[in-house]
Amino acid sequence: MSAAIHEKAERLGRKRVRTWTVLAILLLTQEAVYFTSDRPDLMLRAGDWMKTAAWMILSLVLLAALWTGGTWFASRAMRALIDDEGTRANRADALSLGFGVAILTALAIYAVSLFEPVRANLVVHLVVSMGLLSAVLRFGLLEQRAYRGG
Repeated sequence: MSAAIHEKAERLGRKRVRTWTVLAILLLTQEAVYFTSDRPDLMLRAGDWMKTAAWMILSLVLLAALWTGGTWFASRAMRALIDDEGTRANRADALSLGFGVAILTALAIYAVSLFEPVRANLVVHLVVSMGLLSAVLRFGLLEQRAYRGG
């Protein structure tokens, strides 16, 4: 393949690192808004349904990007260059951490529920968000380290 294609793949890879950082900040911001609302465990107003829908859509997009590598709009050849062995290993590491954090979050909520009732929608929100957030942050940090040469 030509040097121009490799340069473009390098630029897209660096752009992906910045994108994952922005996505992690977006997810953190969305969580802060959700949990600083009047009652994060209840959805009573129309705006709350919109926040929940936005959270679900962002969660699905992030999960799909982590599973597939993202870069859905790049050509097949470009995706193959960007999604190299190191990136696939970083994604697997991030997904593994996200799974572990989700399980630990679920166990912690279970322990709390022995003493205090916890609503199911709050449990799901916490488990999904903690798992995704840890995976997104881990992937972003690993990719950032890889592009710095470390």
